[in-house]
Amino acid sequence: MKRLVTSRLLALCIVVIILFAAAGCGTILYPERAYEAHSDRIDAGVLVMDCAWLFVGIIPGAVALIVDFSNGSVYLPHYY
Repeated sequence: MKRLVTSRLLALCIVVIILFAAAGCGTILYPERAYEAHSDRIDAGVLVMDCAWLFVGIIPGAVALIVDFSNGSVYLPHYY
């Protein structure tokens, strides 16, 4: 019985981690940057937070980087 509870808790933790990584840190922190015109400069804070997901696992880190680069929320806006 204890093993079943432990495995369900582990599965729940994995799902939560992947969902947060799929949303991407830059997308959560700066939703106004997503899909807007951006400069060529990358926001170092967002990049570091996305790369920190690589410590949790390769897949969550890669998903966070892909999401933030694809919607442009990792880039600084023009007014910086």
